[in-house]
Amino acid sequence: MKFAVIGAGSWGTTLASLLCENGHQVKLWAREPEVVTSINSEHRNPFFVSHLQLDEKLVCTGNLSEAIAGSEIALLSIPSGFIRTVIEPYRDELKKLNGVVNVAKGFERGSGRRVSQVICDVLGIEADSDNDRIACLSGPNLADEVAQKKLGASVIAAPCQELSQQLQECLSNSYFRVYRHSDRTGVELGGTLKNIFAIGAGIVDGLELGDNAKAAYLTRSLHELVRLGTALGGDTQ
Repeated sequence: MKFAVIGAGSWGTTLASLLCENGHQVKLWAREPEVVTSINSEHRNPFFVSHLQLDEKLVCTGNLSEAIAGSEIALLSIPSGFIRTVIEPYRDELKKLNGVVNVAKGFERGSGRRVSQVICDVLGIEADSDNDRIACLSGPNLADEVAQKKLGASVIAAPCQELSQQLQECLSNSYFRVYRHSDRTGVELGGTLKNIFAIGAGIVDGLELGDNAKAAYLTRSLHELVRLGTALGGDTQ
């Protein structure tokens, strides 16, 4: 398949190279001219995961329209607070694609909306309708470890099962396993809220309260995450 990966940070660069390795055509968009030059000539990103030798077939561009043109799926690796600003000028181009995938965690500042909701707003798509081909990729993933081809797993969630199956097949390989789920809301919430509980776990460690206290805290955190996620529209299953 043909992908446009929008955002050349650690995760975007790693996923772009992984997709190339899996046999797909990828155009990566980067804001910095020096990143574009380095990736195209030296096959390295000088600012992020700089140790990673990128697939030689990976093409990088500083022109976002050029990255989207001819692509079937766009993968957005942009901080959640900037998603709306970056994609609004390219609304019509993105609407023509077979799918848009968000890989960032977080909520939109001010509105508190999940990223998939922001994308639906910008593209004029009714969430969970037949036209909703928006997906999210989320999991306990460190870009640096995936870049080193250490074993890892993630979840692709979308209301369109055809899209999620395609993405699962495109992204999975011998060291990166992707699972599917239809609960996009729950996956987005889980990926974001767990960071709050992780901070609490760090505080428990810092106060030297012990493993029993941390285990109790994490158990109650999981329970709270499920309750909050369900209240916000997630699926308990």
